Amino acid sequence: MQKQKVCFLGFFPDYEYLFFREIKNETLDISFFNPIDITDTKKWFEKLPRYFKNKYHRKLIKKHIKENTNTHFIFTEHRLVLQSILNYLENTKKPNFRGILLIRNPLNNNHKVRLLLPRLEKHNVNIFTFDKVDAEKYGYRSYSQFASKLSQVSDVPITYDFSFVGRDKGRSEILNNLKSQLEGMGYRCNFDIRSSDQPNISYIDYLKVSLSATCMIEILQENQSGMTLRAIEAILYGRKLLTNNANIEKEQLYDASDILICDDNLNREKIHQFMNVATRNLDSQASIHSHESETVIKSIIESINK
Repeated sequence: MQKQKVCFLGFFPDYEYLFFREIKNETLDISFFNPIDITDTKKWFEKLPRYFKNKYHRKLIKKHIKENTNTHFIFTEHRLVLQSILNYLENTKKPNFRGILLIRNPLNNNHKVRLLLPRLEKHNVNIFTFDKVDAEKYGYRSYSQFASKLSQVSDVPITYDFSFVGRDKGRSEILNNLKSQLEGMGYRCNFDIRSSDQPNISYIDYLKVSLSATCMIEILQENQSGMTLRAIEAILYGRKLLTNNANIEKEQLYDASDILICDDNLNREKIHQFMNVATRNLDSQASIHSHESETVIKSIIESINK
């Protein structure tokens, strides 16, 4: 049986590269193309102004698309990637392009990207979003949030009760309030609330901090409603989740022994009861498999082939 060619195209964060590289499927021939992998080898490139860097990256993306026909290209909403694809589609007489856009963030605050999406739809690019509210609002198909369990962090010891690692994004007041309440109850907290001027940490380092606790904390950004990566991570690695996402109750993987929905004021008795209940055995959780990277990507490709 001939394998389907699938190319992950563009500038993916390190965690998505790690997830996609975990996909081992006999029906898919998977490749990756990031123009930075090419420009990093050219000493002169770093001296260019940003305008010319972007222009050269767009050129490399278009070239790769032209040279790889009969391929499903999977990409996210990085604006330079979308502009490169549109430039190819709108300036080619008979473009041969099978595109799958995976929207990874809420669209509400991303006006510039939203303006590009109708143009992509005109060329039959398949648009999927993880956010169910956005799917209903804009008429896009939805997909399950996904992750892969990584062997690099399989043995992180638990030395704290609660953890949070992430950007502030307007959540620091809520997070610091929760931390104060939890520490007042006698719990050990490992919080790393990073400001916008602090450097990124690698996904592996992020997981090492997150998994150092029995329970991970999730506070949604404003206007966010879909299943988050942090929720999937907690279940995948056998951790509990304390979240303000009330909609998680509707998800298949929800179980009160693993997930506690909270507001700004924590109930001491509920927290104690929650922390004293053992988490479920991962092997018995069939629902988590629907959120594994391989399952989700294969399902998306199958849905557009019908």
